[in-house]
Amino acid sequence: MNCLKILRYTIAKLNNSADRIKQTPYSFAGSIYTRTKEVMITKFKNLLILLMLPAPIFANAAQTEGQTEFPSHCHSNENVYLNAKMQKVIDSPSSGALYELKPTGKVLSLCYSKQHDATPMIVYRYGKIGDVEFEKVATKDAPFSSYHHIDGRLGDEVIFFNNGNIHYYISRALGMGSGISIDVFRKGKRLAKLFSGLDRELDYNAEDYVDILPSDVLVESTPRDEAMRSPNRISWIKREYKDVRDNLNNYKQKSIKLAESTEAGEAIAYQAGWGNVRLINLTHFGETGKRSYQIYYQRNKAFFVFEQDYSYNAPITMTPERAARLSKEEETKYEAFDPNKSTIEEWRYYFDGDYAVRTLGPDKKIEPNSERANHIMKMSRESLERFLKES
Repeated sequence: MNCLKILRYTIAKLNNSADRIKQTPYSFAGSIYTRTKEVMITKFKNLLILLMLPAPIFANAAQTEGQTEFPSHCHSNENVYLNAKMQKVIDSPSSGALYELKPTGKVLSLCYSKQHDATPMIVYRYGKIGDVEFEKVATKDAPFSSYHHIDGRLGDEVIFFNNGNIHYYISRALGMGSGISIDVFRKGKRLAKLFSGLDRELDYNAEDYVDILPSDVLVESTPRDEAMRSPNRISWIKREYKDVRDNLNNYKQKSIKLAESTEAGEAIAYQAGWGNVRLINLTHFGETGKRSYQIYYQRNKAFFVFEQDYSYNAPITMTPERAARLSKEEETKYEAFDPNKSTIEEWRYYFDGDYAVRTLGPDKKIEPNSERANHIMKMSRESLERFLKES
């Protein structure tokens, strides 16, 4: 069997496989996820065809493909965060399928200012290329909001804003998901739903991390519309916590001194791009103990706080010599300070916006979300504000 016959035979088998595959969409917090092999089959067929071409033709084909640029509304002095060819989602169409995608001929672009620009900015543009029908700019006075959620191996990274009483949500699928969604709500009712499709090369392109966007014009917040909120915030918090810990060595560190306890204290902040604070290690020292907080941030909003309360066995000024002297003078047993004899009480706080979704007390016991959690959220805001003011 020569190469041409092999090519024809392989493509025929792939076509038969593609005909048997049916897409199964999953709706998750406003985004569409599809488990399908059709995209992979199409790419594999194209690869086979290229491999069978003579070398000069193959080189020309590769060069032509490399010269193709994805359509975008971003200007030459802006960076591209994402571009997507949006299609209208038709639920339960007459064909009997669960949904269909109808091309609109319109492109969504999220663009952002470059780091050396004096004015940080994020811009949403939508419409046909050369004919933008809607533009919204995020500024320090009117920032966009961001929200993250994950459920198992699926998740969303959501950027949203309001235009009057209409709420716009742009979702980028995470994990095993793929694609860009636009959801439009008014008074809790979905007005429109658009989806790019699954192919990251043909249907959309996007940066991998939202942290590259200017933090001055993008704040972490909770969506107003319930359909866009996460059913499993805890999973996302654990994933984001691990991401911060894994990247500590890549962050810029800065320390500030505190003077709010008997022995003062210190704070060390870890900053990613655009000065975006991801973690503040806050420690208050006292004579009979210390209290430390690890405050984890996403877009200037705390999402997790780990508190450790140390109780010393004796005041830190109680040296062995002093303990022996006082014991002799007062005929009472004095114990010298020993850090290894300290007791530690640990608390963990999980937040969704301004609200605690879980509080774990000592022994990781679930505690009622009380004033203690509210105090921690207030402290996290004040700690960040103080650091940003002094930095």
